[in-house]
Amino acid sequence: MLCNTSDMTDLDWTSINLGIVICIACSGVHRSLGVHVSKVRSLTLDRWDEDTIKYMESIGNSMSNVKYEGWLRDVKRPSADASKEERKHFIRQKYVDCKFVSPHYV
Repeated sequence: MLCNTSDMTDLDWTSINLGIVICIACSGVHRSLGVHVSKVRSLTLDRWDEDTIKYMESIGNSMSNVKYEGWLRDVKRPSADASKEERKHFIRQKYVDCKFVSPHYV
């Protein structure tokens, strides 16, 4: 499985309100957006209640990307070796500006 917002495969973090799994590099960017956009939690360090687990299972990276990357088109997701600025730019476009959201969800 890939990180929801880059091509990293080492996944130890989540955004519990978005229902996605992310890498450590993207988790810092998600945290910087504020909890009103992304609530970051560790898969291993934080405690998980049953409702949060069920919510995460109901969304997941694939379903999230159907909504938030529905109109990604020619834009490339950040690679595993992308800079923090490249990640920040993409993640902000994706979750704050909702630039790639499918019209079906608007």
